[in-house]
Amino acid sequence: MKVDWIGPLRAAVLLSVTCAVGAGCVAGGETRTPRDRFGLSVFDDSLVMGPRPFLLRAVEKPEMGDPGLTLEDKVRTLNLLAGAGINGVVLPLDDGVCAGGGIDAEWVEAFGELTGETRRREMCVVLRMEPRCSRPEAFGPAEAAAVGAVLAESWDVLFWFPQAKPGPYLEAFRRATDRFVTAADGPAASVLVIERPVETSDSRPLVLSGADADAAAPGRHLIFREPPGMYLRPDAGHPDIDPLPLRNRTAELLSSKEVEEGFVPLFDGWSLTGWTVTGNPRGWAVEEGEIVWKSRGGGYVRTVGEFGDFILRLEWRIVRGGNSGVFIRFPRTGRASRIGMEIQILGDSGSPPHKNGTGAVYDVVAPLVNAARPEGEWNQFEIHCRGPLLKVRLNERLIQDVNLDADPELRPRLRRGFIALQDHGHPVAFRNIRILPLDGTTDPDGTTDPGEG
Repeated sequence: MKVDWIGPLRAAVLLSVTCAVGAGCVAGGETRTPRDRFGLSVFDDSLVMGPRPFLLRAVEKPEMGDPGLTLEDKVRTLNLLAGAGINGVVLPLDDGVCAGGGIDAEWVEAFGELTGETRRREMCVVLRMEPRCSRPEAFGPAEAAAVGAVLAESWDVLFWFPQAKPGPYLEAFRRATDRFVTAADGPAASVLVIERPVETSDSRPLVLSGADADAAAPGRHLIFREPPGMYLRPDAGHPDIDPLPLRNRTAELLSSKEVEEGFVPLFDGWSLTGWTVTGNPRGWAVEEGEIVWKSRGGGYVRTVGEFGDFILRLEWRIVRGGNSGVFIRFPRTGRASRIGMEIQILGDSGSPPHKNGTGAVYDVVAPLVNAARPEGEWNQFEIHCRGPLLKVRLNERLIQDVNLDADPELRPRLRRGFIALQDHGHPVAFRNIRILPLDGTTDPDGTTDPGEG
């Protein structure tokens, strides 16, 4: 079945603003206010997602546009890419879009599902408007404009014209939508896409196409043909970073029982050794043996190393009505609560358990019980991750016992990542943070730890 080229496509669920993302969403130098915090725009000489700066790290993944690929497989790929620091995928035109006579309805549906998932993860899709079809002559300027008219109706897709002289394609397309970038010089677009590094005084954002690891300079937007170097293996981590820099102080900082069990401290009580603050460092402080929230804008306090399977123990306290969380298998980019997992912390003691309450796997699985103590008192988390198995105890009560593989939402989530503490704009404190790494260890039945899935 084909979709009429000119007739507008009205999606049942509006997947707006997913990707004006790859490199901006306006042409001709205009400025557009994003419709929500997921919308990307060009403001002056910066790319932003909502109010925040956005640095594009995209990779060409043509298979992600295949309607035959399951949505779960696409989501798993998105999560793995985010875990490795990639926040965008580039899709080429194929026969689903450019065969002439109309857009294939299955392709449209699959594309909508994909853009919906990138939106949820604060990632993006870039559609490369260069015919790679069995009959490229069937895709002319009118068809290019029609693609914009149909897809931009619902998704604010970023359309990339890689031709040095897009000519009539671009002119016809501009009458349908302004959400494009182009390699053409001059005022045609608010973002310039270039194939190689150049010296330029142009203040517009530059997107380097066909980049390699050497081009990963601060502030440069990149489109990779293949994920290079550090992006290639999200489970590899950085061998030059010690994930447990406090291991030589284990006996000093932990009880003899925990030393015997094999735990290692993650927090020494007086510095952020082994941690990094993703936002304004003044948003967090170390005071009297605690990591303390001080003001908005601090972002996350995140471990320098990644962990897959482990037992994590820590203590926390929060104010009434406050909001925070402990993130596990936290990615390098994207919306962590949709890619890794957040164990929710709320100032909601005494409230019935629910999927967004204390102890929940945020927005997915409610805790078995809300075991939080009254606000202002210290609570103890023990979070046990081994492959697809997740157990959480709060104040020694079992509140989560989940097999991630049995839940379609959690099954494709990352199985390795950072540990992070959340700034959600409310006073919260953490202390006594320690971990027992389980990667590569053996279960009591003699089987090897499943590790990254």
